[in-house]
Amino acid sequence: MKIKVKDICLMATMLAVLIMCSKITIPTGLVPITLQTFAVVIIALILGFTKSTIVIITYIVMGLIGIPVFSSGGGFDYIFKPSFGYILGFVFQAMIISLACKSEKRWLKYVLSIVGLLVDYAFGTIYFAMIEMYYLNTPKDILFILNVCVNYFYIFDIIKIVIACVIYSRVKNIIWASDDEYKESLVTNVNQKESI
Repeated sequence: MKIKVKDICLMATMLAVLIMCSKITIPTGLVPITLQTFAVVIIALILGFTKSTIVIITYIVMGLIGIPVFSSGGGFDYIFKPSFGYILGFVFQAMIISLACKSEKRWLKYVLSIVGLLVDYAFGTIYFAMIEMYYLNTPKDILFILNVCVNYFYIFDIIKIVIACVIYSRVKNIIWASDDEYKESLVTNVNQKESI
């Protein structure tokens, strides 16, 4: 895939959005509430599979080498935080959501965003349990883990997903106005509707 200057600028902007959203934090114990889910959805829908993956991996690498882009800073020792699994899960979450990029099916972005969120929850919750059990030596029962990792967050995350999808629907035509592939897909969709 050929990456243009416009793509690089857009990727840099989305990386900045993710960093800013990581810094908007509500402390809730072991796993803080942030706007990262909102940012991941926006990034995946706007950038698509490859470019969103590059942005999120870049974000993770930046944090691990010590640049304070995560909600509580940065550094390699972040991998020992119970909540780090959710950050790693953003990669897979974005991959799933990005399948709705440029799709004219309005429902698809909502469905894939929920599926991506569930994948991130699964990845992050398992990572949380492993760190608690094997690194911190403080094993927790499954109900405690689900309470800390899921129950406090899912309503907020669904709201963030809805807001992100609505914003994407409003700005996608502006962002992709000069994208030939996107314009061709619009023409194809119009022709298909006219032929029905």
